[in-house]
Amino acid sequence: MPFTLDQLKAFLTGKLGKHEIPAALDFVDDLPRTSVGKLSRHELRNQLPLQQLAQPKQQQLGSGGRS
Repeated sequence: MPFTLDQLKAFLTGKLGKHEIPAALDFVDDLPRTSVGKLSRHELRNQLPLQQLAQPKQQQLGSGGRS
């Protein structure tokens, strides 16, 4: 493995916002592709463990939002 999640977080701190730093990291041998060579997001979602899909996405409201 070229790096750990902690090493990646340390590298990205200061380069990305806190909400952009990954909470989890999975290494795969290859990514699913369509017949024309594009990334198949549908197949990629199917490869994720069900527990990751079940977690609700967190939304942060900005101070300039509507009331």
